[in-house]
Amino acid sequence: MSSYTLPPTLLSWTKIHPFDPEDRDAWWKPWESLRSFFESKGCYLFQPGGPAGDLSTPKPNKFGIITSPAQDSFGLCGEREGYKSMFSRNSVVFAARDSHDRDVAIKIVRKGDEGLHEYNILRLLNSEPLRSHPGNATVAIVEFIEYKDWHFAIMPLYDDVYEGLDFAEQVLSYSSDQAISFLHDNCVAHLDISHENIVMNHRGKIPDHYRYPSADHVPFRSTFPVRYLLLDFGRSVHSALLGPGSGCLVDPLSGGRPGKAPESIRTKFDPYAADVYQSARFLYAWMHEVVPDVPGLLSLFQDMTYFNPSRRISARQAVARLRKLRVDAMKDPVCQEALYRPRALLYYTFPMVPLRHWSWLWDAICLGHFAAAWDLVFMWEYRRELIREAMAALNIFSWGQNLGAIMYYQMATIVNGDKVVHHIV
Repeated sequence: MSSYTLPPTLLSWTKIHPFDPEDRDAWWKPWESLRSFFESKGCYLFQPGGPAGDLSTPKPNKFGIITSPAQDSFGLCGEREGYKSMFSRNSVVFAARDSHDRDVAIKIVRKGDEGLHEYNILRLLNSEPLRSHPGNATVAIVEFIEYKDWHFAIMPLYDDVYEGLDFAEQVLSYSSDQAISFLHDNCVAHLDISHENIVMNHRGKIPDHYRYPSADHVPFRSTFPVRYLLLDFGRSVHSALLGPGSGCLVDPLSGGRPGKAPESIRTKFDPYAADVYQSARFLYAWMHEVVPDVPGLLSLFQDMTYFNPSRRISARQAVARLRKLRVDAMKDPVCQEALYRPRALLYYTFPMVPLRHWSWLWDAICLGHFAAAWDLVFMWEYRRELIREAMAALNIFSWGQNLGAIMYYQMATIVNGDKVVHHIV
C-alpha cells in the first residue's frame, strides 16, 4: 500500500477538483494509493495519462498492449473489438478493468456516517424486488466493497447520452415504471437530474457522426435497443412511506445545478415537485428547438415548472401527457420529423421554460418571494409584455389576438441567482 494518506473525510475527498490547476496533480493520488487494494478485489485501475492525467486508460498487459473490454460486458450493447477505453478525470469516480475484462466504474460513496444516505439509497435500489423490477432504470451496482471505514460502489462503465427523445419518456415514465416515477413510487427523489447523471446501455465504438448528429444520419438510438439509466444519488433523499403528495419536506440544498427548483435553496421543500421541475428544465434544454412545432409540448413543460410547487403536475401525470402527445404527434409528419430530429443539448445554459408570466408573478407574491416578483415586474421588457397581454385579453387592440399561440421575446433575467435566457409567452 502507498504511503500516501487518504483525505480525512468524504467531503474533503469530493472537494478535490480535477479541473482546478491547483488540484490537477492530486486528484488521482487517493486512487493510486489504493491500487493494490483494488487489485486484491479483482479490479485493475486505469492509469492516468496525458497532462496531469487528463484521460485514464487501462493498464497494458505483460506485452505492453492495451486490450479492448470483453464483448460480454454486463449485457451492454456496442461493438468493443478494437475499442480503446478511456475515462475523463474525476475525483470521486475512477475507472477500472475487472477480472472478466469488463470496464467498471468505482465510486467512493461513504466514510463512516458521511454519505450514509446515498449508500442506503443504493442498497435499497439494488435489493430485491426493486433491482429486478423492469422499471428500475438506475445503474446496477455490481458490488460494494470496503476499505477500513471507506465504502465503494462498483458499477458497469456506460457511455454517455448523445441523443434523446425516447429519453424524455424513459426518464419520466410511469406506464412502464421507469426512472423518476419509479423512484418517486419508492419514496426516493433524485434532486440532481442532469445529462451528466444519465447514461445509456452501451459501451463501445461511437462514430463521430453520432456524437455530433445531423439530419444526414439516422439517430444513434435507432441502431440498438436503447435504454437510459440514472446514476449519482449524492443529493438524493429517501423518506420511507412519504412519497409524492404526502407533504414530505426536506431541508434546503446548499447548492446545485442551474436547473434546480427555485424553492430548493430558500426553504424546506417538496423533493418530488423539485424533481419534476428539474426534469422539465433538462428536457426543455434538449428539446427547445421543437417546442413550437409540437402542440402541447410547451404546455406540458409549463405545468411542470410552476413557481408554486404545489401547482406542478406529478411525474406520473407528466408521462401520461407526454405519451398522448407523442401519439398525436406521430399522426403529423411535421411533428414527427421535429420530435426525431437529432439535436444538441444546451447543457451550458439550461434555459428557463417559457412561462405564463401572470401565473409566475402571482405565485411569487402569494408565496412571499417578493425578490423574484421584483426582478420580473421591474424589467421593462416584462412590463411591456404584461400590458400587451392585458390589452389583448380586454380586446383593446385587435392585433393582440393575432400574435399566435406562441411568441418568443428573449430577455436576460436573474432568478434565484441563476442567469438564464427567459422567453415570454
